[in-house]
Amino acid sequence: MLCFKSSVIDSDNDSTRVIGSFDAYNNADFCYVYNDQLYIGEYYHSLKYRTDPSHHLTTPAGEKNNALITVFDLATGGQFGVDAIPTKAYSITGAVQGMCITDNGEFALSTSVFFLSSRLYFYNYDAVHYIQDNTFFIDGKPVPLYFMDNDTFTRTMVVPPKAEGIDCYGNTVYIVFESASNRFVLGKFIGGDYVYRFEIPNQ
Repeated sequence: MLCFKSSVIDSDNDSTRVIGSFDAYNNADFCYVYNDQLYIGEYYHSLKYRTDPSHHLTTPAGEKNNALITVFDLATGGQFGVDAIPTKAYSITGAVQGMCITDNGEFALSTSVFFLSSRLYFYNYDAVHYIQDNTFFIDGKPVPLYFMDNDTFTRTMVVPPKAEGIDCYGNTVYIVFESASNRFVLGKFIGGDYVYRFEIPNQ
């Protein structure tokens, strides 16, 4: 769903008006913008948050990924400034709440399940795209498919529970947590209502 930016960032508003929507071709649980492209991904958990069976893929490393990121070009000619069909797709692990691409060339995926410690999984950006000749069909159209798995994995960072949206600037990851929402409440008493920054250690 799309809405006016001004109504979202206005602290006096307790609601906003949806102005339109488009098909993300997944459950659309998180998004990220990088180099004039919109990344939209989904959260998978077997107990409650299921994804389309076509998104359950075996990776080149032999792992099972159950979620998908679709990537759309931001085009002035498209409806809402977004092309209708994705230009590529990424197969990812489950429980992903957010993503970003770091300045040192890594994908970072924010994962969390219930009140267990959250984890940031990092994957080498170039390795993910190296010699990939896989295809995924979206609305009958073929798009390049890339995998994030152990073959392209670089490291893990453990962070507090309920990590959700993330962004990167330099070698720093900024994280917001859903633990302070009205649904979970607990985070309001333990600092979950702040944005936290974590330095990415050198490899």
